[in-house]
Amino acid sequence: MERAPLCEVSLSLWNKLWNSKILEHHKVLWWSILSNALSVRAVIRKRFLIEDASCPLCGMGEESLEHLFLSCEVELHVWRSSPWGIYPICDTGIRCGIWSNSSGT
Repeated sequence: MERAPLCEVSLSLWNKLWNSKILEHHKVLWWSILSNALSVRAVIRKRFLIEDASCPLCGMGEESLEHLFLSCEVELHVWRSSPWGIYPICDTGIRCGIWSNSSGT
């Protein structure tokens, strides 16, 4: 717990997530995103010396949660073709926690 990142997600959003009628592994994915628990290169770079933190999918920016889920051109196509019906807002500077509050999780 000492190494867990501070989370800016409200208790009401956590309750909404865990009580929602989505698949359990989707809940875990949302928890990972909102908790900043995914091992993206931006997070790894803070702990270990890595030379390249750029996105391995598009190469256009640092691989962060916001880039991967909200602005990566390659992932944009994956999200839009998914059965979830999620359409990320690209290049707005929005943070994942704010986006999740407005996306109807």
